[in-house]
Amino acid sequence: MKKLTMLLSIVLISACGGGTVNDNSTAEKLAQTVLSAIKENDPDRLSDKYFTDASNLKEHYKTLLELDADTDRQLERMIKNLMDMSVHIEDVRKRFSQKGLSDWSDVEFSKITFEDVSRNNVKVYSRTMVEFTNGEFGGVIGIGEMTETEDGWKLTTAPRYSQYGRNF
Repeated sequence: MKKLTMLLSIVLISACGGGTVNDNSTAEKLAQTVLSAIKENDPDRLSDKYFTDASNLKEHYKTLLELDADTDRQLERMIKNLMDMSVHIEDVRKRFSQKGLSDWSDVEFSKITFEDVSRNNVKVYSRTMVEFTNGEFGGVIGIGEMTETEDGWKLTTAPRYSQYGRNF
């Protein structure tokens, strides 16, 4: 009977979407993965979900952007900004803590919003926001921009605190 109860609990938790998310097959899955990484303070989960090399980012964007010297410098800055994801995760958690969110155990993904700025067959979402609930509270994590690649969706900007409050 104990085994049956335990098995049923595992099935129910899985069915309700509990547990770790580590998937970038869609924009929504990447958003859930970002939230899960922040919730569980696990920046390593995002290690393969953002560009770490400027040449790869440039190659991906060459059909979307005219790559002049200014654009080249912007892409280099984007890569440098993404390099230490643990700093970004720590900052996001610190900012939410300052607003009253210290226990992330009840945080649940709600939805993703974005502006589709795709062109030339390159899928790019800008002004991307991950909304979540936490009991009577809700919050938003800004992702900024993400793009679809051959390896799934990837972040091109680091996550950041956006807002948190009651009756969101």
